[in-house]
Amino acid sequence: MQTLLHKPAYFFYKGVRRFVSGTGLSGPARKLLGPIAGRLFLRLTAQGDRPVVVHGHSMVMASGGGYPPIDMAMGRYEQATTNLVLKLIRPRMVVLDIGAHVGYYTLLAARQVGPAGKVYAFEPEPNNHSLLLKNIEQNGYENVVVTKSAVSDRMGDSTLFLSALDNGRHSVYQQDYPQKGTVSVDTLTIDAFLESEGWPTVDLVKIDVEGAEIPVLSGMAQLIKKSNDMKLILEFNPHLLQNAGTNPLELIETLASLGFNVSGIDESKGLQPVEGTYASALTQELLAKETSLNLFCSRQ
Repeated sequence: MQTLLHKPAYFFYKGVRRFVSGTGLSGPARKLLGPIAGRLFLRLTAQGDRPVVVHGHSMVMASGGGYPPIDMAMGRYEQATTNLVLKLIRPRMVVLDIGAHVGYYTLLAARQVGPAGKVYAFEPEPNNHSLLLKNIEQNGYENVVVTKSAVSDRMGDSTLFLSALDNGRHSVYQQDYPQKGTVSVDTLTIDAFLESEGWPTVDLVKIDVEGAEIPVLSGMAQLIKKSNDMKLILEFNPHLLQNAGTNPLELIETLASLGFNVSGIDESKGLQPVEGTYASALTQELLAKETSLNLFCSRQ
């Protein structure tokens, strides 16, 4: 339940974040103060492991002493991307949610596709996976298939590095923000998984995997080849990609080589084509701020 401190605490948090971002110290400050600010916010708003209502869904956002992305708990998470997802998904579609976290996009997709559609959600981190199942159940969806695996370019297993920041930042690559241990997780490829499902026609794939985007794309090469009308929405975080040993521009170049038109989902300007010199400028801007932008990719 929300308290009277809910909105004031949130706007105080946002104000501090804007101030820190303006100083050019957003990355170091987030690493130092992020866990403190996140837990303080949840304490002030009496959330934590209690359900909150987000876009009409009752959701538990965190457990085990963790905390969720603050914007998500406030129903203000990735608003332009959320609106695009709601516009794109129609009844009877098939949607993949890769890096499903606790189910924010999974639940939106499940409602949009309806009982005749299907959502496949992949989340390897044990606490998030449990909350994902709980959130699906308490909202009454029976059109979601949940898999407790990390998506990659190979079948097997991997180490998942657990973030001490919000519970949406776990990664199969060791990042340079505070961590709280590791856990071994199974890995799979989307191509192998969909083959076992009889190759359903996939309409939309959302990918949020904290720097592991290129291995995910490599492991769904057959799906991409089969699916001319499929859309992708994925996170572009150059800092995390660099930590994973990848040149950030390689992700944009890979998408273009696969025949996708790539646009950034700008919160204020809408879809902005990402190509040429703008791709380089955008990458440098995101690197300087240690932040991310979601990309929308289509072949139309």
